[in-house]
Amino acid sequence: KVDHFDAALYHDYLYELGYQPGLTIQDLFDKDYIERHEAMYNERMARWEQSTLEASRKEEEDYRKAAKGLSWIDREDNGYFIMIPKTITDFQAEGNLQHNCVYKLKYYNRVISQESIIVFLRQEKDKPYVTIEFDYNTFEVLQALGKYNRNLTPELYRYIVDLGKQLYYEMHTQQ
Repeated sequence: KVDHFDAALYHDYLYELGYQPGLTIQDLFDKDYIERHEAMYNERMARWEQSTLEASRKEEEDYRKAAKGLSWIDREDNGYFIMIPKTITDFQAEGNLQHNCVYKLKYYNRVISQESIIVFLRQEKDKPYVTIEFDYNTFEVLQALGKYNRNLTPELYRYIVDLGKQLYYEMHTQQ
């Protein structure tokens, strides 16, 4: 039971009422607005969490399908390991270790929508070295950056450009 009026909480209660169908005048003047606010808020947050979880699962499923279609890119070449990330978690690990935005800006969605292809270049199999973004159709280098978004040596950048040309050739001769 309310024995005082909390204007800020009442404001939040009115906000929550905006999400409720069939709003009535009685709802606006509910004496038990504090308890009702909490119940409505918790219900709305539970729905939001469920929809977010479902969207994340779909995103992961969509990315895994896209990555599987690009698995032909995985290889060892010229002393490097060239890898397509297999999961969205791989993007997260790469972003954390390389201190870049490949996960935060959801570059995996660019792969799902076939805008670009993200490739991890390694000198050692489990140690990030360069994060590369190729154009999905042309394999032109859109970005190729080392740890902390550092630029590459001209020789390494030339290798990545040539790798893109090789992948483009392979993509068009596999069909």
